[in-house]
Amino acid sequence: MKKKILLLKIENESVYNPLGLLYIGSYLKDNGYDVKLEIISSKLFEDRSFADEKAKEILKEDYLFIGFSVLTGPQTKFSAILSRKIKELNEGMLIIWGGCHPSLIQEGTLRESYVDIIAIGEGEKTALELADALSQGKPLELIDGIGYKKDGKLIFNKERDFIKDLDEIRVDWSLVDMQKCLIEFPGRNTKGFIYITSRGCPHDCSFCYNKVFNKRRWRAHSIKRVISDIQRIKETCRIEAIAFTDDHFFVDRNRSFEILSRLKEIGITCAEFQLRVDEITEDSMKKINELGVRKVYAGVESGNDRVLSLMNKNTNKKMILEKFKILSKYRNIAVGSSFILGYPTETLAEIKDTINLGLELARIIPDIVVTHQTFLPFPGTDGYKLAIKEGFKLPQKTEDYEIYDAFGRSIPITWLPWADKNTSELFYRIDKYGKLLTHSKSTSLLRTFGKKFFYNLAKFRLKNRFFAFPFEIFILLRFNRYYNPDCKIK
Repeated sequence: MKKKILLLKIENESVYNPLGLLYIGSYLKDNGYDVKLEIISSKLFEDRSFADEKAKEILKEDYLFIGFSVLTGPQTKFSAILSRKIKELNEGMLIIWGGCHPSLIQEGTLRESYVDIIAIGEGEKTALELADALSQGKPLELIDGIGYKKDGKLIFNKERDFIKDLDEIRVDWSLVDMQKCLIEFPGRNTKGFIYITSRGCPHDCSFCYNKVFNKRRWRAHSIKRVISDIQRIKETCRIEAIAFTDDHFFVDRNRSFEILSRLKEIGITCAEFQLRVDEITEDSMKKINELGVRKVYAGVESGNDRVLSLMNKNTNKKMILEKFKILSKYRNIAVGSSFILGYPTETLAEIKDTINLGLELARIIPDIVVTHQTFLPFPGTDGYKLAIKEGFKLPQKTEDYEIYDAFGRSIPITWLPWADKNTSELFYRIDKYGKLLTHSKSTSLLRTFGKKFFYNLAKFRLKNRFFAFPFEIFILLRFNRYYNPDCKIK
């Protein structure tokens, strides 16, 4: 067995299925490396001594390198804190960052003193070539898809080609405690698992990281591989449901329907997946309903046609309403819809159009979940370029990307000339009131009354743009287990 490698990811949730790291760890293990994979809850960093103690614990082992998988957002800050602590205790320990953040913000990440190398884009083959080069003392110049430091300069090698056949990368589930990866789907008391059947998305949404990270390329596991994996998970963990978190599960409809059909045959329910608004048809929803899918998510994004055009959504308000009327016919299928607030050049009047569309969708589908997230400028996207033109500047330090939280309340919205220091709090409250628009009949008279009561309050607030004294948000976060029961309004 070759030298040990530690792969880390810091997550907002304490229980999560680290599929990206699992792929990389499995590929390294299959090629002879001793791999340890660890997921760390960001809540642990609330204890100021945690990073020091964790760094000491990590350095009790001698690793070839420590690899961090980093998303842009609050996790970025905590990854930076832990990386810095490790370097303070052992300057020679090699730290590699991979994932979306270093892939999109390459120079800013590599410039940090606590990051030695970054892996850009897809990580499996890059990680293996890096491990081999470091083990054998070979130069880094020949490794595609990395950035590194040499003589005080930042060096970026050429991009790595995508893996053509995803089935060649197997998943070694023994790298994680699968029982800890199980989730309970809200409202169903159903034990399930998160799974990804494909990578990428071929569409051109101007705000999406996929356009840069996957370059609009879509690649998929074979149906045989997907069903084989899920069958094994079912036998090992006795699950009842699977949630697909593909960026776009519905690219190949025939493939998607075949997977859903095979799932039904082996007694597994599809708990949820995402589809585009323009993919909603009478025929597709009839099949989805027949195959027992419990929930679908649709990215609506805006209620204003000008903004939808800027976002390259290929939809309009009229189409959206028509498609959600189709969804309303299938009450067995829960519906989630997402909106984006604060797109560059968007006016307050256009944001009101988005709020009004969310209200209309809640009228059409009483049990819909309406979410509003704040636009985030991801480098390389058309939305980012427009934000830069309107005055946005990237954070100077990696830790400062903590503000990149689409559902947070402290994002400086510098790309909108009319926005002020209170705008992010406004967007935060709009999102929470949107989530209170669900008002379908519940499991008890008390819950049904509660949902109707808060629905009417939220509808009044959103219609009249009255967001002062938000006591309902406190109740939502304090008592509703689906929206972070440990969180309290400061």
